[in-house]
Amino acid sequence: MGPSRQCPQCGAELAPDAPGGLCPTCLMKAGLGARTDMSRRDTVSLPPGPSPTPLAAIPDVGRPFGAYRLVRLLGRGGMGAVYEAEHVQTGRRVALKILTQRLDSPEARARFLREGRLAASINHPNSVYIFGTEEVEGTPVIAMELVAGGTLQDRVRQTGPMPPAEAVDAILQIIEGLEAAQAVGVLHRDVKPSNCFLESDGTVKVGDFGLSISTQGRPETNVTVTGTFLGTPAFCSPEQLKGDELDVRSDIYALGVTLYYLLTGQTPFQAGSLVRFVATVLERPAKSPATIRRGIPKGLCAAVLRCLEKQPARRFRNYGEFRQALLPYVSAAPTPATLGWRLLAYLLDMAMWFALTSPLAYVVIFQLGSPTDPAIYQSPFYIASMLASFAFVILYFALTEGIWSASLGKAI
Repeated sequence: MGPSRQCPQCGAELAPDAPGGLCPTCLMKAGLGARTDMSRRDTVSLPPGPSPTPLAAIPDVGRPFGAYRLVRLLGRGGMGAVYEAEHVQTGRRVALKILTQRLDSPEARARFLREGRLAASINHPNSVYIFGTEEVEGTPVIAMELVAGGTLQDRVRQTGPMPPAEAVDAILQIIEGLEAAQAVGVLHRDVKPSNCFLESDGTVKVGDFGLSISTQGRPETNVTVTGTFLGTPAFCSPEQLKGDELDVRSDIYALGVTLYYLLTGQTPFQAGSLVRFVATVLERPAKSPATIRRGIPKGLCAAVLRCLEKQPARRFRNYGEFRQALLPYVSAAPTPATLGWRLLAYLLDMAMWFALTSPLAYVVIFQLGSPTDPAIYQSPFYIASMLASFAFVILYFALTEGIWSASLGKAI
């Protein structure tokens, strides 16, 4: 055996095959950095590859950029920058996402363009439309629908946490957009309030499919970059932070964090550095939103916490299950009727039942004899008629409640 090696930063003993000449703790710190802003998107190497991917320069506002003219900067993050841009030939205004990471191989270029075409196939009112993906001056770009109303993150920062019903309404619309993506085989992987956009009429659209992957053809698209995770740590599921294989339950986790943020104005996990943050997400259960803000319904808190389960198998299995858990809390949910109104509805139903069955009972009794004869009420024919009458009541409520969700008395 050769002489032992030590980490140059902390002095810990290194394994012979330690990547980058650092111990695992220092290697993670070097890759993650001690950032305090957990809402920022990061690209984290675990461990670094043999050579870094070249970074593309972020262009300046006002200059031509391929077929576009950059109008103004909308936002900047770890993966690049988003501009409002004008397509010179058509005059169309778009949101142009310019990625900082160049496509350094034909395989990466083919994958980027293929998954871009897949994302562009999503056409739904609750999804930001992607016009296409391309390379401009060697830099990958994504041209998207420009939504002028800002994001859900902007909404919370400007006016504070949303009322529970309004937050649920927004999440249900995001679910609609994500279901449309799932229908064409797209997993988003970066659901968060800053990627959910508001139209002027209140419509919420999920956007920024820049990190999405196809759920078709797993061998090619399961991992975007070998040995890395891509996303925003505060909204990433534990399995995404660990670089494991992802499915729809990972996006459901991110939806749960997003709903938590809309309800409370903060994410469920906090830490002073990204290293501690990752450890917190992997090890500690989330606190109920009700511990941060009063007035959030208990059932809604339970739905949020189920989304945030560490094990995917303990979360909602699909968007449909999550939707059903949220429906009682939407703004359009009917207010339960008072006891007096429910009693009145029952009396109306019974009056209709009596009106329909009384003639039958009258005919039965007089066919058998005199109504004053006690023997009539003990005859098998009379007993069968009464049982049929009660069966009619059950059938009446089963059909009206099952087909129209309300009996005639309730409807009135």
